[in-house]
Amino acid sequence: MNQETVTRHLLEDALEQVLCNPSAAHCWHRLRPLYEAAPQSMQSAVRAMLGQHVDGGGVPGFLCASFLAYVTREDRWYEAASAALLALQPVDADRIAAHMGVSWYDALAGKAGRSAFVDAMRAMHMPALARRAGQRLAAHTALRLPARAVTRIERVALVVPQLGIAGHAPTRMALAHGAMLQDDGMSVELYCARELNITQMPNLLGCGRTTASELPAPDAWARALRRPMTIHLADERMSLLRRWSALLERMVAFDPDLILFVGLYSPWIELLYPQRPVLGLSVQSTAPIAPVDVWLAADAAQAGTVRAPWGPDMPPSMGWHYPYRVQLDRPGAPLSRADLGLPASALVLVSVGYRLGEEIAGAWAERIVAMMTAAPDAVWLLPGCASMPAALQGLPPGRVRAMGHLSNVQELLACCDICVNPPRMGGGLSVAQAMAAGLPVVAFAGSDGGDKIGAAAVTDSDAYFTALDRLMADPAARASAGAAMRTLFADTLDLARGGPALRAASEAALALFQRRTAMPASS
Repeated sequence: MNQETVTRHLLEDALEQVLCNPSAAHCWHRLRPLYEAAPQSMQSAVRAMLGQHVDGGGVPGFLCASFLAYVTREDRWYEAASAALLALQPVDADRIAAHMGVSWYDALAGKAGRSAFVDAMRAMHMPALARRAGQRLAAHTALRLPARAVTRIERVALVVPQLGIAGHAPTRMALAHGAMLQDDGMSVELYCARELNITQMPNLLGCGRTTASELPAPDAWARALRRPMTIHLADERMSLLRRWSALLERMVAFDPDLILFVGLYSPWIELLYPQRPVLGLSVQSTAPIAPVDVWLAADAAQAGTVRAPWGPDMPPSMGWHYPYRVQLDRPGAPLSRADLGLPASALVLVSVGYRLGEEIAGAWAERIVAMMTAAPDAVWLLPGCASMPAALQGLPPGRVRAMGHLSNVQELLACCDICVNPPRMGGGLSVAQAMAAGLPVVAFAGSDGGDKIGAAAVTDSDAYFTALDRLMADPAARASAGAAMRTLFADTLDLARGGPALRAASEAALALFQRRTAMPASS
């Protein structure tokens, strides 16, 4: 029996098991690697057969849609999985969070800019899913923050869905803002349910994926703070409902005057919003998918009006112009090219990110490869990228370096010439770090990275590669653009200058809270 026949028999067997046991996650998990190893003709037949079973709904329909979403990355299957979840009873907050986590990750990796990302979040029913999980929490526990008038802000609860390593951009953002509030005289406590670390997450999805990350040592966070801060972490062995309930019990004892939410979404905010003003700081350049009074908008065009950016599932909120995002670590000794084994004459490009393997793809990657081929002295560094992107494997050895996780990205930038931000939704932190280091940056508008460089962001691929070609060819142009980026960072992004704006946004959130709850005006 040849290998193709063996592959076909194994795939047919796994498919039969799935169809006999469509609610058994382990059957779907067995099918996935066999499907991925099969020829395209077999894959097409499997997809056609499974596609007929999604409309059946329930857990089988959800697992089927989750499987198809992963193997095809087609929007329709993410949407079908979300629709199946919204119809499921009883409501499983863990399964909702698991699906939201992988859907968010895939949208970040697969959508080129903010508009496409927002459209995907809406089509995937992310606001409705967040609200449904929040309603399930409200039914699970009778505990609430004590209802009272809030007339001044002295105690702030910093709610962060996921804390990670010190280099994790949302973690850095949360800790830096907590420290800034402390500098302003506030008492601050941080609450984290680690919502991407879901108990038995692979078994909740047909694709068998997980978004879990390891919990770093607490001293990694302490180094990012200027003074001690109480950090409440939930027990990850518990379901999310019990984690949120346990954290709420601790928050009741603290009795905050303001909730500062740092994240894209968290169903827990649904339970806090009725009793306290909520200020939102999204980790993407969008409004948070959470009920907030005010959200901190990096783009001035998104600020100044009260509206419901996510539709009827989230209450109206006000955007507040607040570009400040980045607090740079005190840098260590800059890395030299000799440290990295790079020739002094090399033209060094750099892109930073954990999803670069998916983001460096398609026509954009083909044009980059052509430029690298035409510039034999160019070297492209990819810190954060664990393995060589498939689109770059045709370049000669040494021209591209996938460097994995690095804790010294700021020091690495000292030996680079140009920051190249791929067509992606994210990249904001790495772009800001490059700006602070005085590197010229090429990025698309309508993305986290593009927002950081303002008018210098380009709107189409031709403009992108024209700008990159000019920078690669002209050292004087690189020096001039890099100096402009350093000035722009200092003027608009440096968190050290954000204190007054954060205080003003907090007061605006308090005023809107008082209006919606008919509480007294601030004294």
